[in-house]
Amino acid sequence: MSSAKPPVLAVRDLVVVRGGVPVVRRVTLEVGTSEVMAIVGPNGSGKTSMLEAVSGVVKASGGSVALHGSDITRASRRRRSRLGLGHVRQGRAVFSDLSVEENLRVAARDTDPAYEMFPELRARSGTPARELSGGEQQMLVLARTLIARPSCLLIDEISLGLAPTVVRRLTGAVKEAARAGAAVLLVEQYTSVALDVADVVSVLVRGETVLSERADVLREDPRELQRAYMGAAADAAGK
Repeated sequence: MSSAKPPVLAVRDLVVVRGGVPVVRRVTLEVGTSEVMAIVGPNGSGKTSMLEAVSGVVKASGGSVALHGSDITRASRRRRSRLGLGHVRQGRAVFSDLSVEENLRVAARDTDPAYEMFPELRARSGTPARELSGGEQQMLVLARTLIARPSCLLIDEISLGLAPTVVRRLTGAVKEAARAGAAVLLVEQYTSVALDVADVVSVLVRGETVLSERADVLREDPRELQRAYMGAAADAAGK
């Protein structure tokens, strides 16, 4: 008998159709305990739609999603959350009229771990979230998700519009969550960030996986990653 642990998240032949057009085409992936998988690819390649189908924001048109071996393909977002799925959506989705502390208490009664993660939030605990900088808002969203202790974490473009110093703080927290046992599926616009934080990097082009490789292999020789992107550009130019 195999001693290999089953994946925390298993996506099989996932299809997402939006406006009558398939935007995710039979994507299959697995993410295990303490593993970070990054999904990169050109704009419009279906990365966000894939995450939203996994978290239940949109319905999958085909295929399946399993969390800890339980089929959640048709489950409500609430049930997915109860089973341990956390989703940091694109766009810094804070409760703008609530204070930092109130935002955190939506996720957990004990907010100290969030302040330990990002000490600058403690000094602004009574400040309405709308008054935070973009970087502070992203810290708040990530901390709010992490203090709920998800076993599987979905993150959509954590680096979007932020300074490199802030991005390093955020990805450091993601790495720490993975070390503590979380499975992480991360959509990222910058391949440099993906290669830094991930164990495995997959390239999605026009809704299909065209490359999946360990990040250490791609860091050593990035030409395969470059070829995947160049192939995507050639396909677009030929249309």
